[in-house]
Formats: sequence, C-alpha cells, structure tokens
Amino acid sequence: MQYRRLGRSELMVAEVGAGTGSLPAESEAAAETLRAAIDAGCTLIEFAIDDGAATAAIAEAIERRRPHVLLVATGSGDIAQLEAALEQLAVTSIDLYLVDAGNVAALPALRDGELTRFAGVAATDAEQALAAIEGGEADVVQWPYHLAGPDAEAVFAAAAIADVGLIGCSPLAGGELLRGAAADAVASMIAGAPRTPAQAAIAWALSEPRLAAVVVASRSAEQASENAEASDVAPLPEPELERVAGLLG
Repeated sequence: MQYRRLGRSELMVAEVGAGTGSLPAESEAAAETLRAAIDAGCTLIEFAIDDGAATAAIAEAIERRRPHVLLVATGSGDIAQLEAALEQLAVTSIDLYLVDAGNVAALPALRDGELTRFAGVAATDAEQALAAIEGGEADVVQWPYHLAGPDAEAVFAAAAIADVGLIGCSPLAGGELLRGAAADAVASMIAGAPRTPAQAAIAWALSEPRLAAVVVASRSAEQASENAEASDVAPLPEPELERVAGLLG
C-alpha cells in the first residue's frame, strides 16, 4: 500500500481507503471485511456518522489497532451525533469529519472543537467540490471521481492552490462503469495488471497524483483485499491512460 499527503492536514493516508456503505449485514462478517481491509493497508476508514451498524463493525475491527487507523466520518456536523458515535467507537476523537455540502456552516465549530482533528466537505459532484475548495473553510474535500465523470481539472487546480486534500469516492460510479462504453474501457484495462473492474477503476483514479486517496466499499473480506491491491498497479502508464481516454471519445 502506498501513502499520500492529504493536503494541508499533513496526514499521510493510505491511497486506497475502506468505505462502509456495502458491508455485509451480519455483524461479524462486516467486522471481518474491515479487518481484511486494514490488514491489506487500507487504514483510512470512512463511515456515515448515523450508520450504527457500520460504527459497531468499525469498533470491533479497530480494537487494539486505533493508532494505525484514520477515521473519517460523513454527516451533517451535528455534535451530539458525533459524540454518540465516539462513545460507540470507544475513542475520544476522529481524524476527519466531512460535512454534507449543504452544511458547510458547521465546519468552524467542528474544526475548533476537540472531537475531530480536521474538517472538510463531502460533495456530490465536481461543482460542489470546487465551491467547497473556494469557500476556504475545508481542509479536505471528497467527491465522486471516476472514469465516466466530467473533467475535474478545475477541482485539482483549485485544491493545489489552496492546499486542500482531495479524496475520491464511488470509483465505479454506482455501477455505471459496468455498462456501455465505460464498461468496455474498464474491461480493456483488466487485460493488464488490474484483475477486476474495481481494481482497474481505482488504479485509473490513483493515476492522478493530486488525488490523495480513493474510498472503496467492499462486500466481503476477499473483495476488500482485492481492492487494496489496486495500489500495487497504480499509477497506470500514460499510454494506457491515453488509450482508455480514446475509448471514451
């Protein structure tokens, strides 16, 4: 697993992070999936602050491993909700809280408090991400970044100037990269080093050096380990990136 600097936070983060949106429903299987991700080097774990099942799985998975794990919560910025999650996690603080784009007013209180080290914005698209960066309050911005998305150069350029850390999510675009021309482009990459569509999509995203990490949700321990392996094949060679871009027109 490779590590990258997360903007002005100065945190060094695993370039493949573990999301919790697709964890197995059974609690032990969920914890085992997260443990597999951590063991594979995915030490950045992202979770929705109001997802009690995910929080419970994280608490079990990080037992005796907290110093080696970066906890990233997403939500509205409600302090009481954060306090409840911290109690369930049996920790005194998290590393990063990403508020929804409509709740940026909560950023100063989060940053000035003692419950999170850094605060940022979880955007739903590149336009929101750019607005969050230009707003000046966010240490980190996360948004869906994938092969089928719009050109994100404006986001990367603004983040570089402001020294804002960038995290990509939804590398398979909610399944969109498994259909149509995008699916053909992803499938063509599997003939090389990546072995799965997810690995190919993650490696493509990580080929952008200005991106600090990609958060990937896994449904099983095996899938978590496979997703982490994308770090071993990224970045993809420039000719390969150009070839894939040509397939998408």
